[in-house]
Amino acid sequence: MKILFFIFFFFEIFKSVFASPEMAPPSYDFRINNKRQQAYFVNFETATYNITFDIEKKETRVYSEIKFNSYAQGFPIFNLADEPTNLILDGEKTTSQKIDLKNGQNSERILLTSVAEGEHTLNLEHTISGIFVKPVFGEGTINSGFFMHDFSGSFLQSYLPTTYEFSQYEMTFNVQVIGSTTSHAIFSNGKATQISENTWQVKFPKYYNTSSVFFHILPNKDVITKDFIVVANGKSIPVMLYKKIESPDDLESIATNLEADIKEFTERFGEYPHEKFLAYVSETDENSGMEYTAATIADKDSMKHELAHSYFGRGIMPADGNSAWIDEALATYAAKSGGGNAEPSKVKPSNMANRGPFCTTTDAHGYIEGINYLTNLGLRLEHGDDPWMSLEGFLKHWSQLRMHQTITTETFKEDLELFYGINLTKEFNIYVYGKSIPKALNKESIKSLSFKSKFERFQLQLLQ
Repeated sequence: MKILFFIFFFFEIFKSVFASPEMAPPSYDFRINNKRQQAYFVNFETATYNITFDIEKKETRVYSEIKFNSYAQGFPIFNLADEPTNLILDGEKTTSQKIDLKNGQNSERILLTSVAEGEHTLNLEHTISGIFVKPVFGEGTINSGFFMHDFSGSFLQSYLPTTYEFSQYEMTFNVQVIGSTTSHAIFSNGKATQISENTWQVKFPKYYNTSSVFFHILPNKDVITKDFIVVANGKSIPVMLYKKIESPDDLESIATNLEADIKEFTERFGEYPHEKFLAYVSETDENSGMEYTAATIADKDSMKHELAHSYFGRGIMPADGNSAWIDEALATYAAKSGGGNAEPSKVKPSNMANRGPFCTTTDAHGYIEGINYLTNLGLRLEHGDDPWMSLEGFLKHWSQLRMHQTITTETFKEDLELFYGINLTKEFNIYVYGKSIPKALNKESIKSLSFKSKFERFQLQLLQ
């Protein structure tokens, strides 16, 4: 029975692997030449970014070529904080118009040329101003990181033209530093190949999206690195730690802890899902604790949490801001060895996933309300001594089946329902979507939320 149910669960999930169009934000109505038109978020297929750091001019220029797929006839939307120039769409000049989607970003742009459904090519240029993190030009040097922040929704669009998180696409960076005789190094979660002194090509996997990329360039002389291999469940995982030369951090002790954490997560959630792991060890408040796919900026205290995002958040990736609470709740759960800091008896209503269709930011309630609800749910789903039917059991199977995919809150809910044979609509409406919130969350209102399970064992119990 268990094997048959698992096969069915896998089949249902596999059917939705390529469901990006359904995960895209809705169309946007706007007016051009006094006519109402429809604009659409398009799915990027590939992007090549030619990035030049000009030391003498103290500027960073980018020439981009993007191949995208439009799901419908209309005007394409893309995302770039800086003003683009020389836009060429399918060989013809075009222009763009910035729009305000009331999500705090103000970086979305409409190409003012309608396109047919299908594949198209966009070329454009811009100069990186560093709206989120500015490049630092020194005497013959550059220190520039395409650093991100999920609470503000500042992802790759702060530096390069991109789209929203629902879209996964292959990226290539062609990078050069001109006007410098100082040797520089690139630290990235892509595959970097040095072409010549201060010239590189960096290629990123096809499953990456706008919140995946880690890229940092700085002088070789300014950093200390530590490379080692972790063998977990038979898989060899190359790990690199690096820090500024003036940093007091002890890379040896961090490496010891990180090796133990990788092995723990492999045991709990399955094989480490990426080819390597890179960590920029930094104590600064601005940069500490931010996850990227197979990479992080973290201090010694936040390292385990950020590593957990290699599974939840940057392994299984949120398609939008309304889904980002899931990975913060699950990474917190994982890093505390089974929700050690959760208070499952203190579940309360919250709106973590119903903050508008263009939401790109992470809701911080995932750290508290999210983990409390999921651990509460997990305790109610446990069945005797069967670890397969616990929340931990679900996550181990789910993390392997959904790995390298984008998901929404509804995807997560449906996967839980399918796996356990329960209906979570009423609970999610209260604790996740902020709908149908009772006037008082007392024992009677909690007891009224009951499961209907195929296995006749998921009767809701009030946690004392």
